[in-house]
Amino acid sequence: MSSSHLPPDPPEDDASPRPATAHGPAAPSASTEDTRELPATDGPPGTPSGEAAAGNTAPAAARATVPAWLSALTPRHWGGTALAVLGSYAAMFLSATVLLLLLAVGVALSSDNGSPSEAIDDAASSTGMSTEEGPHPASILFSLPAQLVAMAFFGRLTASMGSPLMGTQSGNEVFSVLFSPLLLAAIGALALHLLARRLVGRIGPLGTASTGVLALAGGLALAAVVVLLATISTVRYSDDESSFPMSLSLEAASGTAFVLAWLTGTLVLMAALLPRGQQRPGARLVGLGDRYLPSLSRALPVLAVHLAVFLVPAALLLVVVAFTEGGWAGGLSTPLWVPSAVLWLFTWAHLSGISVQTEGAARQLLAWADAPSGGTAYLWGVQLPGWVVALLLLLAVVSVVVASVAWRVRRDAGPATLARPASWAVLPLLYFLLGLLLTAVARVAAGMDASLFGLGTVSAAALLRPAAWTCLVLLVVGGIVEVLSRYVAPALADVLPSGLVRRLQPSAPAASGPAPDQVPGRSPDGTPAGSPAASSGGAQQQADPSRPPMSEATRKKVRTALVAGLAVAVLAVAAAVAHSVLSRTVFSPSHAVESYLQSVVDGRAADATQALDPNVPTDQRLLLNDDVYGAAANPVTDYSIQDVTVNGSTAEVSAEITQDSVTTPVQFTLAQDGRRAGLFKDWKLQGGGSALYQTLSVDVPAGVTELTVNDTPLDLDEAGISDGENVSLVALPGDYVITPPPGGKYMSYGAEQTVEVRADGSGDTTAVSFTAEPTDAVRDDAIAAANAAIDACAAKAEFDPEDCPFGSSFYDDDDDYRNPVWTVESYPTYAVEDTWGSVYLSTEDPGEVTLTYEYNTEWDDEEPADWESQDTTETVYFSAPIVLEGDRLSLDLSGTW
Repeated sequence: MSSSHLPPDPPEDDASPRPATAHGPAAPSASTEDTRELPATDGPPGTPSGEAAAGNTAPAAARATVPAWLSALTPRHWGGTALAVLGSYAAMFLSATVLLLLLAVGVALSSDNGSPSEAIDDAASSTGMSTEEGPHPASILFSLPAQLVAMAFFGRLTASMGSPLMGTQSGNEVFSVLFSPLLLAAIGALALHLLARRLVGRIGPLGTASTGVLALAGGLALAAVVVLLATISTVRYSDDESSFPMSLSLEAASGTAFVLAWLTGTLVLMAALLPRGQQRPGARLVGLGDRYLPSLSRALPVLAVHLAVFLVPAALLLVVVAFTEGGWAGGLSTPLWVPSAVLWLFTWAHLSGISVQTEGAARQLLAWADAPSGGTAYLWGVQLPGWVVALLLLLAVVSVVVASVAWRVRRDAGPATLARPASWAVLPLLYFLLGLLLTAVARVAAGMDASLFGLGTVSAAALLRPAAWTCLVLLVVGGIVEVLSRYVAPALADVLPSGLVRRLQPSAPAASGPAPDQVPGRSPDGTPAGSPAASSGGAQQQADPSRPPMSEATRKKVRTALVAGLAVAVLAVAAAVAHSVLSRTVFSPSHAVESYLQSVVDGRAADATQALDPNVPTDQRLLLNDDVYGAAANPVTDYSIQDVTVNGSTAEVSAEITQDSVTTPVQFTLAQDGRRAGLFKDWKLQGGGSALYQTLSVDVPAGVTELTVNDTPLDLDEAGISDGENVSLVALPGDYVITPPPGGKYMSYGAEQTVEVRADGSGDTTAVSFTAEPTDAVRDDAIAAANAAIDACAAKAEFDPEDCPFGSSFYDDDDDYRNPVWTVESYPTYAVEDTWGSVYLSTEDPGEVTLTYEYNTEWDDEEPADWESQDTTETVYFSAPIVLEGDRLSLDLSGTW
């Protein structure tokens, strides 16, 4: 029977049509007057509309001028659809606001600025923008979510920035980013579907044409709201009064966003407003497709199962990695980028690639940085941990197997259907289309077109998306699913719980008469109407006579094997995850650095030097002990790991240490030193940490064999340090109080000194010098000793007493002089001088002594001597070293008079 002779569609309400009267067609019942579609005037004979056409009157003719599909739409339909559209946009807007707030909180928690507003101020000041004169925060709070909603429908976010320089427009920059926060689009679609069913679907059923019109109008309204609000809320900033005037605009409204929002709204409204029992748009096309591609209408849920099994665990993995690697900023931003990132992981895990395309300055910049400027990145080419690669491949395998089981359960598995060559093409075709969709949706693009201060136009562009041949790769994946569904999935489906099987099976369609293209007496797929498959809508699987039924014992063994295999796979994944977690924490390069820095914070200098040797001689390690460093003031109090770069058997770790409220960056180099337990790399610090090991110098006085540092006595002889030399000592950051050596009655080394060792090298004092200084007792006792020596010399009956500061010599015969007597008239005044480490007693004003003697005035030797008493005066002055031996003082008078 051709479609032109099919009986008409059943009435759209439960009321039966009333017979026509002389005044025209029967009026619809009051309960459905506003919701039912009017019958067509050109319907087939024998219908109520046909009767009405036979006896039509003028009023009925007037009513016929309004299209039936339009007259069925009441203000309640239009108003409900409008409210559903506004509610959908509100859900997306509020979700975008929440996502942006989460991002701001994450940035604030991960930065040193302390609050989102301060972070925004710092970011603005770096671009020359004044937040005081810029857009009001309330307008930004409205503008940015509106732009983000437009981006959800692939609106390109464009930032235009201009700056007049010296009175001319010499700089104009345009930056653009194409990135869709797919979660917002999904939230909007879900909200639109739920609100449309609640606000419009409960009014009453509509015909296909009326539903299509309402859906098209609703989709158009959604597109208009998305683009109009994005245009109105464009972020604008202008500063013409500063020394560097500039203007900025930021918007994401575009034609692409309008078209995709319209298409999304239309499809969602169509799906929401058509009752389940009503023939859907394209049902005839689907029925025709099922005739030539068996079970085509049942295959889409198989793709959904495949995607869900892979994407949900992969998304959870990305969230965990984002929090562990990116901190709060990375973790709280995941709702924005994870939906797109998991599609990239799906592409990689199924052995396709991500295409990287660059143009203009972007290609030149990457070439200058010696980085690839294009090509295709594969799962095995990106630097992902081995366990991540293994887990993604395992997820891909599991999702393929689960999809094959779902396809086995849902499809018409009759031998006649499986024998048709076209049955092999259904899944590959759908997976091919899925590849095209991934290539279109999972893309990120950025561009720049700038004229910078007379340097000419600079253009750059970059695009990342699944490779163009992803559709071909997924076509092969679809073929693999098809093969598994025929030869592996039957055994797996037999052991699945019956409840799960029922969920996977297609639901039986509601009885609404034969399909338009259905041959009488046969099901839509051509099987006899009385067959089991036809009677249940294909939901029940037909038995395969070539496969005997599985016994209960065999079923139990297969289930046990599946559970054991799944357990082994889970344990393997858990072991891989545990290995990765331990390798990135307990056995990671950062852990070795953390252990070292923690020992520094704890004051364990011995452990610190064992972890990272300063590579200095023993005599320079005097201060590297726990007692000295543990008592140091202002030590390192905190640290944080900033970045870890592993390159095979070597690693670089960047850290920051805090000392006395000052943060200093530190770099460390590590090398693999074997393995622990044969599984984990053992990392050993090789170098770096120059900010931690600082050098200070100490002048050790002569005769000193012990220093006291931070109340800890240190034996210099044991450390191999000789007295009287300058020694360089290595110390960890902190304040070191060095107590001078103990002096005595005659010698002092001054007061204690504090050495400030700073990680950033800003210490006020990095050198210590102790100088022996004589005490007042040295002067007093040295003067007394000197005067006693003068008295001793004066007591000598000698003209020139030995080792005395005075004496007399004559040119005549010595026999002519006798009876010398020295008398001290006055003692010198003295000064104690410290010269080149030696202490001297020197006269400032000389003293005076008188020599009385007898002189022979008889010059003739033959005559008796004639003795005559005479006298002479001598001055006394000298400089003699003071010899100090503990508490004993003496003057070295030899050779000094």
